[in-house]
Amino acid sequence: MTNPMLKEIFLINSARFDFARVRLDRDLFFLGDNGSGKTSFIRAIHFLYSGDVKSLGISNDKESFKEYYFKYENSYIIYVFESFFIFVYKRGNELHKVFSKQPFELAKITDEAGNLKPFEAIRAYLRSVPLHKRISGVSDYSDILYGLNRQYLDFKIADIRNKALFSRRLQR
Repeated sequence: MTNPMLKEIFLINSARFDFARVRLDRDLFFLGDNGSGKTSFIRAIHFLYSGDVKSLGISNDKESFKEYYFKYENSYIIYVFESFFIFVYKRGNELHKVFSKQPFELAKITDEAGNLKPFEAIRAYLRSVPLHKRISGVSDYSDILYGLNRQYLDFKIADIRNKALFSRRLQR
């Protein structure tokens, strides 16, 4: 089985974007003025692979990842793969990552006018399939992402054998 590729990322009410969609299934170049969002997308990609807000290289004099990317109750990052997606949101001061084994459909979280649906409707969509999992901890998240949790292999994006070594390399 080949590992799935990340197809696109959505930032909704996140990192100064009301709505941003970046397709990653083709060549991509980030080009823009200072403050246009290049680093914001790179950090969002890095967060997908690490799951740890402490390893993103954000200096202490700037807003934290949680504050900057999840400023509002309806701030979301969505990582879309071929047959599943990961939906990230914040409640309280904790980030939650929901793995949902279904193709992502933007129309399921927005109404006809393009406005976000209430969170309860979005949550129902995330849970509408038999295979879904909500994770809060970094270790549980990386175990699923890297195939160490055998119960959720449908969400594996890569195989790693030595988690400690891999984690140290991500933090560099």
